[in-house]
Amino acid sequence: MKKLLLLSALLIFACSSDDSNDNNDDSNQNFLEKYDGVFWKEIDNEQDFASDYEYWVIFNQNSSYDCESYESNCNCSTPFNWGEEDEEGNSYVISEDSPERLVVLVTDVDDFQTYQYTVSIDAINNGTRIEVRNSEDDSNDVEYYDRVSEQPCN
Repeated sequence: MKKLLLLSALLIFACSSDDSNDNNDDSNQNFLEKYDGVFWKEIDNEQDFASDYEYWVIFNQNSSYDCESYESNCNCSTPFNWGEEDEEGNSYVISEDSPERLVVLVTDVDDFQTYQYTVSIDAINNGTRIEVRNSEDDSNDVEYYDRVSEQPCN
């Protein structure tokens, strides 16, 4: 009888699970929470000027920045804060931040003219790739970036 009780207790313990403590569940996080600090490296950059050119973007919850490498030179931009103007009057305002999509309204000041456009970023392939669309481009081109573990300019 003791063996039967022990076996029953083991089965109950083995079959039960506590889903309330699942720390790996990011389904309720928005894009910036879910992909905070992830390095995204541009792929298929045929439109760029050289095969040894590389470009990355990195999103954080409060800011974003990019890095580019050509030959042996690699530089990262100063992070820009969401919703704030930089010293030139440019700004990046988040208009959508959902689990797999980030939409940013960009205000770009150039030679005393102001341009506004939208950049849409969608996570695809279970978060291993993003596709980026820019409303300023008439061609509806899509840029693709893969999630990478190596840090740019390192």
